[in-house]
Amino acid sequence: NGILHVVFIRYRRRQAKQVWLARLEDPYREVLLSYANSTSSEGNWLPFEYAGQLYVSYKLCPHRVLAVNVTTGICTLAYETNRIGCNLRERGSASGMGQLLGENALGLGHFKRYAHYRHFFFERASEPPFPILRASDEFRFPTPFEDNVLQPLRKSGQALPSTISDKHIQFALSLRRSPLQSGTVLAPPTAVHAAPVTEDGNTRSGCAGRDFGDLVADVGAADLMGFTTRIERGTFCSFTGWCECGLNATYGSALSPALPGRPSLSRPAVSHEPSPLHSVVAAGREPSPLHSVLAA
Repeated sequence: NGILHVVFIRYRRRQAKQVWLARLEDPYREVLLSYANSTSSEGNWLPFEYAGQLYVSYKLCPHRVLAVNVTTGICTLAYETNRIGCNLRERGSASGMGQLLGENALGLGHFKRYAHYRHFFFERASEPPFPILRASDEFRFPTPFEDNVLQPLRKSGQALPSTISDKHIQFALSLRRSPLQSGTVLAPPTAVHAAPVTEDGNTRSGCAGRDFGDLVADVGAADLMGFTTRIERGTFCSFTGWCECGLNATYGSALSPALPGRPSLSRPAVSHEPSPLHSVVAAGREPSPLHSVLAA
């Protein structure tokens, strides 16, 4: 309805969280979100809007979508869809952006494995019942807290628990477009296929060009520090292989950064220990980080 709201978490006690909705326009108010099948501790709800109705992705596997009454806070089941091969441990991180992958939304999810957080991109349909169409390989974000703060302290002899590290705990809170840098040249949308064909043989529509730069994610590190990281558009396209429209439709097929000495982009090798999004140097096969930390 055009009124700005925000979904946030409030702790009742340790390990017991509640999800709240705040109206950010006059009259300002907060309301507790309630769902009949909720657990004793809730979080990771991803809000999005469609046709004037506020929804939240309550779970990603299966994808359970709740309709939110912004006045009472009561949430009711609206849609539920299943994605083949999804992981029951998948949780939401960032609702993300619409109209990046054609008309669909791009978001971020996460899960924990061996006490380490892993993230993944997902594509959600923009029309009801809002199925999650696909998910990327897992990855980790950079670790500036461990590298710049904790390692010097450990080297100085201070005893710190190994679990206090963004190598273990890192949580993406948002995903958005980075503003275009001055001088960026966009390839005309007609330079790519207007209607690529998907694996199931269907035509993927809505692949008009979008004027945006790289992706930007806000990440919590070890629950103690926040940082912002940029994911270059070439890295995203190479990592996911999803740029048959959206980013490719904007920038054409030449997605590798045109910088002297910059290696070509490729997807990381399959590993049980996913590394941050990176490129691989063809000769030495040594990973070279492609992120830039914008703020700390």
